[in-house]
Amino acid sequence: LHNDRDGSFTAAAEVGGAADPRVSFGLATADHDNDGWVDLLIGNLGESYALYCNDGAAHYGDRHWLTIELRAEQSGGAVNADAIGARVYVHDDHGHLHMREIIAGSSLAAGSSLRAHVGLGSALPNAAVVVWPDGRVDQWQHPPVDTHWIIEYAP
Repeated sequence: LHNDRDGSFTAAAEVGGAADPRVSFGLATADHDNDGWVDLLIGNLGESYALYCNDGAAHYGDRHWLTIELRAEQSGGAVNADAIGARVYVHDDHGHLHMREIIAGSSLAAGSSLRAHVGLGSALPNAAVVVWPDGRVDQWQHPPVDTHWIIEYAP
């Protein structure tokens, strides 16, 4: 579905190949090709997984995005290495607040990316806030845009 940003959605299955009628058991999401558009990996019954690369830019034009990867390898155990349980908030210059939670597991026989992906449309990010699993809060003004940003937990 395509979010019309007015409380409604438009069917867009044919655009991304999601109109596939096969019986599926697993779905994972990730920006496989790092182009800012989230791709789908689907497990189909009796078949191998199928990767559907999102070519949304060809249909909807360029849009801003930000993908945030949290790492906590040097945390001494206070926060797990993948920062599972953390929340990422991005405030944009159109007045919207985007929240993503880092979770492990997303579907039967599939796990989505641990990166927090935020699609911004024509907006730009004004601020980013990370609430780590131990409750600590880190904030940044004017974070990067249209990129993969790695944030390390520094004890």
